[in-house]
Amino acid sequence: MIHLVIALPAEARPLITHYRLQRRPGNSVFPIYAGAGIRLVVSGPGKLASAAAVGYLCAIGAGDPGGAVWLNVGVAGHRDHALGAGFLVHSIEERESGRRWYPPRVISVDCGSASLITVGAPETDYPEEGLYDMEGAGFYAMATRDASGELVQCYKVVSDNALAPAPRVDARQVEALIGGQMPAITGVVEALEALRRELPGSEAGRAALDGFLGRWRFSAAERHRLERLLDRHAALSPGRPLEPADFRFCRAGPEVLRALEARLAGLTGRAVEAGA
Repeated sequence: MIHLVIALPAEARPLITHYRLQRRPGNSVFPIYAGAGIRLVVSGPGKLASAAAVGYLCAIGAGDPGGAVWLNVGVAGHRDHALGAGFLVHSIEERESGRRWYPPRVISVDCGSASLITVGAPETDYPEEGLYDMEGAGFYAMATRDASGELVQCYKVVSDNALAPAPRVDARQVEALIGGQMPAITGVVEALEALRRELPGSEAGRAALDGFLGRWRFSAAERHRLERLLDRHAALSPGRPLEPADFRFCRAGPEVLRALEARLAGLTGRAVEAGA
């Protein structure tokens, strides 16, 4: 399953049109559009909204066979880059906390690469060399709870710069900018889907699952999370299967999940404090 997380309706419209997605009825929390193998959610602006939308998609997609691809597409500002330029993000900084993530760049796509700084309000001064958005950190931190870092990516299109700052951007312009990058965006989606099919881990993760379920009690939501974590570990360390005995110090299911997440964070370095 491919999950597209988009902040604004204007950003979403070119993808909805290209993939011929239809709005799902009954989704009052976030608008959901779906088609063959694709779900798109319109989150609204901001990192908290983006993280919440990811969590919502995880909840309605519990049990998706074969795992998921996660892609955040949207506009971003940059001091110097030309309007309409597109970039796959190779690092994400959350300005407020200083946390950083490094999405693994393991797919081959014909586009630029840039760092991303997630801020709480539109940036008009562009003090650092990097793209500026309001969603990337929230999206990535939450989506990597559901999938391995390789399958979680951000693609940003420059909508404003020092010569044309953010307050001048309107919805029609945003839609045109995203539409102009659709060949590159679809290329990223196709490359991620191909990578998802190639990654090992699902069979090994399922093999480990019974042992964990036999030792600790998990709710339905916790079981889904456990499956995802075991799959991710098997993909990252195919020669080192996990055993329940590795977590014998844990007394309950939620404690096991936290320990698994900590182990995976150590393997991927997905969140690193600034200056570390």
